[in-house]
Amino acid sequence: MKLRSITWTYIIFSILYFTNTIIDFGVEQSSNLSAQDIKFLAIDSAYAKMSFDDKIKLLSINNLGSNTSSSPDSTKLNLSNGFLIPDSIELTRLPKFQFPNPSSYTEVRFKIAYAKTNIVNNLTIGQSNKISLAKYGQSIMVEKFKNNGINIILGSFFQTYNSTLKNESVAFTQSPLSSEKYWQAALSGAKESGMKIGVYDPFMLDAQIDSNQINEFLALGLSGNRYYARKGHGIFQLNNKLLDYKERTRSKNYKTEQSFLRENFRFDGIIISPDFSRLNKEEQTKFAVQSIKSGSDIACISVSIQNNFDSLIGEYFKKNENQLKKTCQRILSAKYDIFQDLTTRTHYADHISQFEYQVKHTSTSCLKNDDNILPLKDLNSSTYYFSSTENDSLFLKQIGHYSKPNTFSEKTLNGEGICIVDGFYGQMEQALSFSEKYKGRLKLILVTDQISAINNRVKNFNSFSGIIVAGDTSKLSKEIAIQSIFGAYSVQGKLPFYFNPEHPMGFGLEYESLNRLQYISPEYVGIKKSKLLEIDKIVNEGIEAKAFPGCQVLVGVEGKIIYEK
Repeated sequence: MKLRSITWTYIIFSILYFTNTIIDFGVEQSSNLSAQDIKFLAIDSAYAKMSFDDKIKLLSINNLGSNTSSSPDSTKLNLSNGFLIPDSIELTRLPKFQFPNPSSYTEVRFKIAYAKTNIVNNLTIGQSNKISLAKYGQSIMVEKFKNNGINIILGSFFQTYNSTLKNESVAFTQSPLSSEKYWQAALSGAKESGMKIGVYDPFMLDAQIDSNQINEFLALGLSGNRYYARKGHGIFQLNNKLLDYKERTRSKNYKTEQSFLRENFRFDGIIISPDFSRLNKEEQTKFAVQSIKSGSDIACISVSIQNNFDSLIGEYFKKNENQLKKTCQRILSAKYDIFQDLTTRTHYADHISQFEYQVKHTSTSCLKNDDNILPLKDLNSSTYYFSSTENDSLFLKQIGHYSKPNTFSEKTLNGEGICIVDGFYGQMEQALSFSEKYKGRLKLILVTDQISAINNRVKNFNSFSGIIVAGDTSKLSKEIAIQSIFGAYSVQGKLPFYFNPEHPMGFGLEYESLNRLQYISPEYVGIKKSKLLEIDKIVNEGIEAKAFPGCQVLVGVEGKIIYEK
């Protein structure tokens, strides 16, 4: 019945279209049509009005950056918060029209940028076990790019190779099934911001995978990119290295990487060729035409070969009109998705510090808590601190908020006590040796990060009474992890990876906070540090005027100390 209804809709639309009847697919008039039906009608209408030359012009993009490599690792423009893009590759040749009833074809630019990093490590979000944070994180990132005039972002959002884990890392967790809910949330965040998220190098030729691991890597199925390919209209750009994909992707059933994506991944989105713009004119033309014939929708070339490319491709598509139509419809579909609403609908970037604070707090995990030693309830007992880096000021300061910190040494050891052991990146080996030496004499609490834990998961952690794993090695994560030992923060994170048989993926002990004061920088509660400088000014003026010899100022907001001087 639905098919019959759609068929009649197309027949009626065609009759009205060819009789020049004006159609307005406004909300009221289109109440009987789904959003998808309206989109299909709009794309078909646009395609029908395009000349053959207009259609050919859709099939290329120009790298307008001068003196840059074709790689995403080339000269980059630094944006705030670690986002990196090269000189933009711009889609300059897509015609502009008004959906759903297109009427003009003036040129408009789509800008593509390569996303080098995310705001936070996706594994950290996975450890937080908060799916909504994947959406907010993606929204913040795409909003930053959108504010710089970019419409399409290419990166490794759904699939990377993790050299630490020695296999494919599927972004948020090691399990594709549990990662799926995070991927869905991330795609939702991008879509609501009016942005297209694409994948650069779906076969990851840049990944330094040992030859003896390639079969294992393929057996895992490139899970993230496969998921992305099957969840609606997307964009893949092939690797810019002119390499044979045979080892990674080809089999007797797939002659090209494009056919592998179309058939094995069931991908119906846009495939962009490698960036050929740095090659000489003869090679550019050869590889660009070959890429289109192999199944790419868009070739990335320099302006210098545009006319020759258009001519050669035009001759090819005069004999392959069905392929041309499918290719153009994919491109028009992407344009429809992006330009049907040009307004910016999110303002998450104004709250990036609060977002980071939320991620780092909720990702803090507890793997061991013998006799409920955590959180520490008696602050009068001796508390020691051990690190292979002597007198780590961050640890000493954080412990000092709650207890007198005693840097461990044989001389300071006075009977039994509790020792907080620094096992953050690069110090785990010394931390484990220390635990073996002093087990039974001290109650040992290890505080470390997820990568250090992964790297040492085959080691023996039995000497520790408590184990806290921070989401990463950042200053904020360290501060929250240490303070959580003293009950300032609740702990609720879950392992996004397999640690050992006793601690599988998803494991994490939870405990509530003791409502002790938290110590944190003001920006994480939405207060600018510059506003607090007025306090310094007032105090200094009072001291100079001899109104008082000195003072101590403490500023707290909802149980969080944001200024202490």
